[in-house]
Amino acid sequence: MHYFVQFLENSEVSCMFNFNRLVYLISYVIISFSCLSPLVVNAYMPPLGIPNPFIDPNISRPQRPSNWDHEIPGYYYVDFEKGTDSGRTYGYPAAPKKTLPRPIPPGSFIELHGRYNSGQGGVIHFEGYGTSDQWQPNACGPVWIVGANENSMPLVGPLKTVVYGKYIFIENIKFSRLQIGSPAIGFKAEHILVRNSVMRGDAKSRWNGITISGSNDAPLYDIIIFKNIIYNYGDINTSQDQDACGIYVSAYTGYVWILKNKVYECSGSGIFAGGQWNENPKNTHHIFIGRNEVYNVRQSGIWVKNGEDIIFSQNYVHDIIDTSWSPSKGLGAQYGPVRLWILFNRVERVRYGVRIASTSENRHTQIAIIGNVISDAHHIYGSYTGGSWGDAGIHIAGGDEVYIINNTVFNSDAGINISGFKKYYLVNNIIANITEKAGNHIYVENALQSTIISNCILFQIDNKVRIKWGSRLYSENIQNINSHISNIIISDPLLKSDLSLKPSSPAIDNGINPQQLDLNIFDRFFSLYDINITVDFNGVVRPQGNAWDIGAFEFKYDNQNDNNDSIPPESPKKLRVKIY
Repeated sequence: MHYFVQFLENSEVSCMFNFNRLVYLISYVIISFSCLSPLVVNAYMPPLGIPNPFIDPNISRPQRPSNWDHEIPGYYYVDFEKGTDSGRTYGYPAAPKKTLPRPIPPGSFIELHGRYNSGQGGVIHFEGYGTSDQWQPNACGPVWIVGANENSMPLVGPLKTVVYGKYIFIENIKFSRLQIGSPAIGFKAEHILVRNSVMRGDAKSRWNGITISGSNDAPLYDIIIFKNIIYNYGDINTSQDQDACGIYVSAYTGYVWILKNKVYECSGSGIFAGGQWNENPKNTHHIFIGRNEVYNVRQSGIWVKNGEDIIFSQNYVHDIIDTSWSPSKGLGAQYGPVRLWILFNRVERVRYGVRIASTSENRHTQIAIIGNVISDAHHIYGSYTGGSWGDAGIHIAGGDEVYIINNTVFNSDAGINISGFKKYYLVNNIIANITEKAGNHIYVENALQSTIISNCILFQIDNKVRIKWGSRLYSENIQNINSHISNIIISDPLLKSDLSLKPSSPAIDNGINPQQLDLNIFDRFFSLYDINITVDFNGVVRPQGNAWDIGAFEFKYDNQNDNNDSIPPESPKKLRVKIY
């Protein structure tokens, strides 16, 4: 038996799948099946290393009534500017209801129109109590609050909107500012989905686009922020330290997925997690940030202060704005990141690609920086003076054990600077084209007895490769510096324009499986999240040849190196299945 699958997106493309492959694809989607009608699917694939959320974020919303010329229980038509609540329970297009019910019962479908600014105590309340059951109008299932479509979004604001309750799904709405949960009592939130919406502030804003915050008595969990646009919060040109972030995840939160959002023009960080400097890391846990694009924000693209089990994966962070009090950083952390994983991200045009600025002495901080592509990390003002704290592709000043594995750092002031004092493992990295004479490919200032460097490719056009070890600078006999440094290759890595490997690259098959160095970091990740991350930047399984490749990319020998066929296709718009 074979299954003929047609993907219809701009044009029809057909291909053959065997039974196991089809099951693998549809296991990630929520579907309804009819033998007499096409099967419509919108497949979700998680970013590499990020667990699946509590529900497919592409879940289909209920269909609005086809003949909506009277009130229908469970279906609300709300237009604050044109409607009235007098004599209307649900409303319909010709006779809208004015305000949302409060609380919103399970099995509700609310279609908002126009501008909605009905609040109590200066706050707009989206309070609903859906259930996990399959949706049935006016009976059970999630609460849906939606705009008609992406081209007709209602505006909710300018008051702050607070979402609380459970199983509330929001789509196609413009917000002035959105808050999920609250540190105050009585605002517990769980199983919340916000997708395909827009959060827009202004230069006068001093708040975040989306704030996710719980309390000790009412912690938040199972929150999905998916495919939203968040921008224009705060004044990016002010000389003041103004922390208006795009997305802010505060304390007493867990299992939060921030996926495929676009965040820009914020006077604070793009995406920030972890609360205050003295917050217990256990209060912010399992925060998964993947496939977001963050740019033109100040200080940092994606940052965490305190938290446990934090994963940054497959984000694209670029063009971060520098300030006099905080240099521009792509990704990073400070204070208390316990089990932080920075995986398969691309970072460009910053001062620091990845930076661990500091960590607290009273917490064991394990940080893994794996498979990232970092380029154009440059200083901005004056001359570059170097030093282990200087601008670099990767700068590590903290962490108790830090694993820097299979990264590619290119065209930056310096490669990897280590100014901390603990345990650091640099394995299978490519560092090429250091742009400053005072910059080094690798600089280890203090942790001379607890740093391991193995199987890295270092390259400079003038062949002046530089490793600084303590106070001594080495540019010759790099392979024989000491027993902590081994298998260093001094050669052009032969990279393509996207920094992947050309077929003749010396990086191919010259890496090492970190387990051979008694580094069990990949097994540790699997034991925590049940996901295998022994893959490259594109999800290609390592190794493809006789050994691991060096750098973020694994070369594929099947002449399909530019294609990622190890991951099923993402988000087809329609899917028809015919059984023969």
